[in-house]
Amino acid sequence: MDVKANKDFEVWAKSYSGCNGGNIKGAFWFCGIEFGGGTTEENLKFREVVEPSYIGNDKRNNFKKSQYNWKILKLYSVITGHSPKNYKKVYLKSDVFNKGSDAFQQFSI
Repeated sequence: MDVKANKDFEVWAKSYSGCNGGNIKGAFWFCGIEFGGGTTEENLKFREVVEPSYIGNDKRNNFKKSQYNWKILKLYSVITGHSPKNYKKVYLKSDVFNKGSDAFQQFSI
C-alpha cells in the first residue's frame, strides 16, 4: 500500500504549528500530541506556522490554567533540581517557556 501525505499536512508538519512557547534553541524540549483544534471545518485545516512563539509576560497567567502545563512544569521542576510540589514557584521565578528560556514546548494538534 502506497500512502502519500496530503500536501497541506506535509507543509504543516514541517512548521512550528502547535508551538506553545519557549526558546526553540533551549536545552529542554517538551513535546506531545493533543487535539485542540475545535470541530469547525476552519479549525481542522492545516496552517503553516513560520516562527515559533513564546509565553510572553502578558500570557503567563493563562499558561498556568492548563492541567497539561502543570504536568510539564512539574517535570521541568524536577529536571532543574526542584521539588515537583514547587512547580508554581519555579514557574513564577523563572522565564521558562519565554523567549530567553532554556525550555521549549510543542504540542501538535
